[in-house]
Amino acid sequence: MSPDILATILSAVGVLLAMAGGFGWVITRFDSRLDAGLSGLEQRLSARIDGVEACNEETGRRLSARIDGVESGLEQRLSARIDALDVRLSDRIDGVETGLEQRLSARIDALDARLSTRIDALSDEVGGLRGDVTELKVAVARLEGPARPPLLMLG
Repeated sequence: MSPDILATILSAVGVLLAMAGGFGWVITRFDSRLDAGLSGLEQRLSARIDGVEACNEETGRRLSARIDGVESGLEQRLSARIDALDVRLSDRIDGVETGLEQRLSARIDALDARLSTRIDALSDEVGGLRGDVTELKVAVARLEGPARPPLLMLG
């Protein structure tokens, strides 16, 4: 091999090594910048995500408080309406019971008086019929006469 070829080959190898070194340096530099950019981006995204989560938690707390307020207000209003309805219906039922009791008491008293009168009249009639039956028994007994002793036959 001649020295010219050897010098050319060594020059080519040197240029290739220099190019590979430059390319490696560019890639290393690009990689470090990319890492720095990505870590900054990751930090910004993490901060935004944390902010959104905090906002969501705050919104959740506010909505829970609002829902609880609506529930308690609704429960109080419904309880008040139910209590008022209970009072009104209790008054109506008491009024109906009182009126019904008075009407039934009046009817029972009237029936009691009528039945007492009828029972007294029937008792008088039965008393009169007892006397008639007794007189009838006496009359029948007189018609039949005294009871005869049985006849004995001797012999």
